Amino acid sequence: MNPLVLAGRETLTMLRSIWRNRSGAFFTVLLPVMFLLLFGAINRGATVQLEPHGPQIGYTTFFTPGMLGMAIMAGTFVGLVISLTIMRDNGQLKRLRGTPLPPWAFFAGQVLSRLVLVVVEAVAVLGLGRLLFHVSLPPSATAWATFALVVLLGAATFTALGVAFTRLVANADSAPALANAAYLPLLFLSGAWFPINGLPHWLGSLANDFPLARLLDGMRQALIFGHGPGAIWPDLRNLLVWLAVGLLVALRTFRWERAT
Repeated sequence: MNPLVLAGRETLTMLRSIWRNRSGAFFTVLLPVMFLLLFGAINRGATVQLEPHGPQIGYTTFFTPGMLGMAIMAGTFVGLVISLTIMRDNGQLKRLRGTPLPPWAFFAGQVLSRLVLVVVEAVAVLGLGRLLFHVSLPPSATAWATFALVVLLGAATFTALGVAFTRLVANADSAPALANAAYLPLLFLSGAWFPINGLPHWLGSLANDFPLARLLDGMRQALIFGHGPGAIWPDLRNLLVWLAVGLLVALRTFRWERAT
């Protein structure tokens, strides 16, 4: 079969599986939108300051990329850690290895289905943010391209890290707790909800080394200030490094069977 057709069919299979899991679909797609509507309504008219001496911007303009970053990490990293661990524990991954389906096609379906979710989430979050709260949109084609690049690179990075992280999960029962132990602290430390300029210097510097903070900064720079790839190169470089680390660890340590 044509490799592209094979990857496409596996992507559709993964998407159907995700949408049939109503609790997972709610957590991945609807929860960030609900937070956007709730916090946007509560903080309508409020302003925040990105840096100690930086310009004031609307809270909803600041918060919207934060919710998109939340959705990206939930749909890729958290979703993959939980789903792959469950498939490993119940023997699905082991059975897949015995079928003609190539491993690359299985992972292509996982990656592409997650990217589709990210695109849907980006359209929903930006559309509702603009419609209800007058959130700024990228002011030029270059800024739009930069924003899309950051979003896709961030999604790829957290996808690779999610596959790599499964090596640390002993069983499916512990997967949600371990995934959220990484996910929830990063949301707060990376500035998804509020600016992090009030954090102690050492903690702020540590948070900036993690990919979520760089993803959020890159999206905000393109969305709010219209910056291009050159201006956000440090953010892109950080995401590329984490992507390489995630791919290397995933390729070397991923298990198809539960440890005995």
